[in-house]
Amino acid sequence: GTFELRGAAVGDVERHEALLEEFERRARARAQAVPTAVADVKARLRAMGHPVTLFGEDPADRRDRLRKLMAESGEDALAEAAA
Repeated sequence: GTFELRGAAVGDVERHEALLEEFERRARARAQAVPTAVADVKARLRAMGHPVTLFGEDPADRRDRLRKLMAESGEDALAEAAA
């Protein structure tokens, strides 16, 4: 009985950590400073080695994708622009 509870608790802790990690990643993405000009967004995607435009993607989708990629990689557009 005790072993099963411990195993379940470990699984709960791992799920909690994964959810917390995802929440923090999304919070970083929301707080991320991302260029607004279409040409700047495309240039950042190109510099990061990603496709400039995906099929059916509009400028807002492209900017959201850049925001997500920057959050995942830990990049900050403003910090790099100031350097």
